Amino acid sequence: MAAFAAAGLLLGAAVLAATGCASRTRTPQPARPVLPSTPAAGMAIGITEFNPNLLWSPAERSSAPAGLQRWRDALDAINPGVYRLPIDWAQVQPDPSRPPNWELPLAGCDRDLAPCWRWNGVRDQLDAIRSRQRRGGLDVLVVLTSPPRWASPAAPAGCELSFTARADRGVAPRALGAYAALARSLLALAAQEGVQLRFWSPWNEPNAPQRISPQRASCSAASPSLAAGRYAQLVRALQAVLSSAPGDHQLVLGEIAAYGAATPRRTGALEFLRDLPSDVVCAADVWAQHLYISPAAVGAQGPALAADGRAGRLDAGASVGLLLQIQAMLGARGCRRQYSLWVTETGVGGPVAGGPRPRDEASARAACRALAAALSAWDGLGFVRAAVQYTFREDPYYPVGLADAQLTKSYPTEELWKAWGQRRPGAPPPPLPASCRD
Repeated sequence: MAAFAAAGLLLGAAVLAATGCASRTRTPQPARPVLPSTPAAGMAIGITEFNPNLLWSPAERSSAPAGLQRWRDALDAINPGVYRLPIDWAQVQPDPSRPPNWELPLAGCDRDLAPCWRWNGVRDQLDAIRSRQRRGGLDVLVVLTSPPRWASPAAPAGCELSFTARADRGVAPRALGAYAALARSLLALAAQEGVQLRFWSPWNEPNAPQRISPQRASCSAASPSLAAGRYAQLVRALQAVLSSAPGDHQLVLGEIAAYGAATPRRTGALEFLRDLPSDVVCAADVWAQHLYISPAAVGAQGPALAADGRAGRLDAGASVGLLLQIQAMLGARGCRRQYSLWVTETGVGGPVAGGPRPRDEASARAACRALAAALSAWDGLGFVRAAVQYTFREDPYYPVGLADAQLTKSYPTEELWKAWGQRRPGAPPPPLPASCRD
């Protein structure tokens, strides 16, 4: 849903960044895997946050720019075990004749909103990741997305809206080699920086028309979806790259929006999984699902079984139902794998997906309780091994963050994620923080 909508604009302004790194050549450091290896260890907690100044380990960078310290400490207190790293291909390689620019100078604002803390692209993100991996481990999930115009199909080939952007059409078959080269370049950079990039997702929300368009050849929900076949090409290309690279690199499939019934321009979550070729389904043992939570998910009788399939938002009960169906479908494909599911985009905001959040404290507390119900329910399933908040600093275009975009206040959900991030492996869900209670 949020689907890295923030990435392109958040990373947009090109200005010189000031960093304290004296050398760009690093000795690789071993990184302890932090995702639980057994269901008894419980569900790992993760975060998406684009600005690496907020991610740095205080143990390696004790001082922070003015105004940043409080928020960096707040993210650190969440103790994320997973960091989701979106790679905006269009941004790092707008020119096909040049290699990816992993040091793109960025203003560090939030869709032009202050405060701004400058940084130098993906390389600075890897520096911050390395600081946390040295301290005790951080698993990284790389998600490739947003093709440059030159890598996208030039013309529509099915059911598209008239204002569909060329980049919305995904990766053209002729650009699959360039897509693979992008992944190889990032692997080389990570090796140079001494960072372990363990998990890789081929594309973000491939069942959404903003990521792969058209979804269908004709404008009928009964028309077969084209998304799974297009996505399969990316999976196979990335699988070939990772299998030939030294180190531990694993595919993560899916990253799909929680759409319910099929529509002319969207592919339902279960429809997408059903249509994937067997060799793709059997290429990994992790499936990633996006699950945004309705703020009205908890009542006197507990979570209700309701869903907004158009918006891709579910309440706690409905999200469990979807995860159970996905797990059953994966198990029925005959891959002889023990699948785990990760919720790689989640959060809770206002009553309308992508709309403004209520400003009153009672609504913020209710939203926190809704998310708490979902986290507890997912953890109780045993096969959901990670839940990743999108984002720490609020994306104004998809406001479900833990702090507001201008960093003037935090929401009760910040304390909720902190409680989950600090619980011991195998422990039961933490008590509801006081800030979330009525």
